[in-house]
Amino acid sequence: MVEEIPGAPQPEEEGPPKTPRQPGWARTRRNLAFGYAYTITQTVSTFVTTPVLLAALGAERYGVWVICNALVSYLELMELGFGNTMTTSLGRFWGAGDKENHNRAASSFLILLSLLGLVGFVVAVGVSPVLGVMVNVHGSLLSQAKITFLLLAAALSASIPLDLFGSVLIAHQRFDMLDSSLGLTVVAQAIGWVVVALAGGGLVDLGLVSAVASVSGQASRYFLARRAVPELRISARLFDRTFVKGATKISRWFIIGETSAVLVQRVDVFLTGLVVGVPAAGTYAVGQRLVQGGQRLIMPASQLLLPRASQLSGAGDAKGLEKVALLSSRALVGMTLPVAVLLMVEAHPLIHLWVGARAPGAATVVILLAAVLVVKAPFSAVPGLMMGTGAVRSVVFATLVEGVANVAGTVLLGFYFGIGGVALASVVAATAATTAVLAPRSARLFGRHFFAVSVGAFLRCLPASLVAAAGGLGVLWLTGSGAAPLVGSMVAVGLLYVPLFWLLAMDSEERESVLGRLPGRSGRAAG
Repeated sequence: MVEEIPGAPQPEEEGPPKTPRQPGWARTRRNLAFGYAYTITQTVSTFVTTPVLLAALGAERYGVWVICNALVSYLELMELGFGNTMTTSLGRFWGAGDKENHNRAASSFLILLSLLGLVGFVVAVGVSPVLGVMVNVHGSLLSQAKITFLLLAAALSASIPLDLFGSVLIAHQRFDMLDSSLGLTVVAQAIGWVVVALAGGGLVDLGLVSAVASVSGQASRYFLARRAVPELRISARLFDRTFVKGATKISRWFIIGETSAVLVQRVDVFLTGLVVGVPAAGTYAVGQRLVQGGQRLIMPASQLLLPRASQLSGAGDAKGLEKVALLSSRALVGMTLPVAVLLMVEAHPLIHLWVGARAPGAATVVILLAAVLVVKAPFSAVPGLMMGTGAVRSVVFATLVEGVANVAGTVLLGFYFGIGGVALASVVAATAATTAVLAPRSARLFGRHFFAVSVGAFLRCLPASLVAAAGGLGVLWLTGSGAAPLVGSMVAVGLLYVPLFWLLAMDSEERESVLGRLPGRSGRAAG
């Protein structure tokens, strides 16, 4: 299940491996707190800027804006899989206590990714002349789109090597530092967008604001990484071609997985613009962003898995890895289902309150994309665990199946059913990948006990989710539309789900463990 660290000499050891001090509950709690602060920042930014930009730009120009952003995001593939390889390798080197190879890896990756970032910008320059075919606009709007695309591409190309410092923070589980930097970047970008929109600016102005905010955020993460890891040394003299060659054994799988992830997560907007129309792409993006806001509620917990699994794997701590796998699986199921329920129940009133009638059909997109979360819930912890332990190929295969099915379904169903068909294709693709790949592969890699725990957690949480959904819909049916009924419905979902989850989905030992984490209770226990 665990692959050797690529490019690293394997030292001879006497006795068991030395395990570095793992982050305790205080560090985990701080990481989660900053993670959710960043999540709230992202969500508020999305809710504020989307209607402002949609109203200021209009349906067509807003569609061009989201398509340009979607196209630029494909340039991340120029990392060639070394981005995730970098994070995994740094975490495993640090977990093994190998500071020399940790710094050698960081230096080698920075030089390699600098070259790949430059190649990425050259590719963007070559793509820009045919941008008109991709966004299906002409005249002055096409000229604005080209300049905007190149501005965004320049910023992303710079971020490819500079992502090293974010990877250092992730590998050392300093999500508090990383998320604070990302949050400030989001705030700066949002303020710039709103100022541009209110001042009557256009696509080029938005692209310039985005580029400046992105590069400034990357610079801040350089200083944070040096502060978090004083032992970090970056030097051209530490570049090791042999190490890079060894790292390709994992990166080649990551690049296939990242390419497939693009087909799953980012191709929808672009294909919607081609199959249904540019204004429809903007509408689809509104619904997609609402669901992404819900997904961010889960990310602060799920993002802890890869670096933790990498460190435990590097330290050879099989028991610790098994414990993390079982606990994370149950926790993520319990978090994912209520988020999906909230999105499904509140889709129509949320869209109406958010953007009014400017995005017809967006609520249907929200409901169907929330169904994707339900389908993936039982095995939502599996990808992070697999990548952290080196079982990259299984994750890649699952993502590839989902990506191919999503593209085929998007073209076919989108042509016949519009943006609702595009979203339905995501549900079909997620179902295929989960049932055909993730479920059986997780049982094979982590054992039947893990599989049983994951499915059991889903089945135990499902009744609470259904009752909460019925309660939320009941409040909306009784109270009508508007902000107050919407808030009342959300409160009803929470009030119904939490106690039912406590009673049905948790055993007595888990309830006691949660109570023991409470400040007053833990203080008395310590005394």
